[in-house]
Amino acid sequence: MGLMSRWQLPEGARPFDQAVGPFPEEPFLDVWMATLGTGNAVTVASGDTALPLVERDGLVTIAGDAHVTDYHSPLGPAPEDLAGQLIEARGDSAGVVLDSLPEGSARALEKGLEAAGVKPDFAQSEITAVIEVDGDYLSQLSRKQRHEVRRKHRRFVEAEGAPRIHIRHEDRDSITRFLEMHRMAEGDKGDFMTGRREGFFRSLYGSEGWEIAELTTGSTVVASAFGFRDDDAYYLYNSAYDLRYREVSPGIVMLHLLIEHLVESGCRRIDLLKGDEIYKFRMGAERRPLFRISF
Repeated sequence: MGLMSRWQLPEGARPFDQAVGPFPEEPFLDVWMATLGTGNAVTVASGDTALPLVERDGLVTIAGDAHVTDYHSPLGPAPEDLAGQLIEARGDSAGVVLDSLPEGSARALEKGLEAAGVKPDFAQSEITAVIEVDGDYLSQLSRKQRHEVRRKHRRFVEAEGAPRIHIRHEDRDSITRFLEMHRMAEGDKGDFMTGRREGFFRSLYGSEGWEIAELTTGSTVVASAFGFRDDDAYYLYNSAYDLRYREVSPGIVMLHLLIEHLVESGCRRIDLLKGDEIYKFRMGAERRPLFRISF
């Protein structure tokens, strides 16, 4: 019980919350820490339950910056048992901030802290967007949106030829193409892909479960999706497209074909992760709230 050094997590421990992808677990956190992370890494633990933390700039947070880590979750069965260690971890710091938590672990942590005499601030802070497919995907969309998806697909075919989806694993050319398209994007999206973040994506792509889906026409790659797949779901982490094809909606065409491919291969949950962009909900996603606890 108590504080342990970097990522000494209980062997075989799984996230408390369901369907949270790779983000709370050691392989993702190791890549994050090696490429983007700063501060002192510790883990609070009690029995078979643990939570990796980082202390920096006088603040204690869950390991994994919120802008690249879509879900946080304690590992193990009893998040409420971590309350004492979280209070100890605060020490003389400015505070503890636990973000990006699904409701299950957020409520358990809140309960534990209150039982230990601390009343934390508790608020919904963000959402993720999740598509659950039951049967035919397009039939789940509104009539208007179904028509719009088909219209964009037809326009793509008329302008560029038939699109195809290809799944790539550990393919150096694919990750290079994805990064190049991302850097070419306009505004904040293009600025996001710094040299350090490029190293982060390259390291993730070499890890188990990560893959790139490419939208092609003929031999030309038009768009690329960077995602993770496990037994629970597919998690669409990031995407980019060649700006020369923007008039034929390559992002929507790729997402539609990718969802169809995933459903055909047995995946029924497609998580579009953080962000409330309108296209996600037009494509059938529902909101999953995430919570923030601080004290």
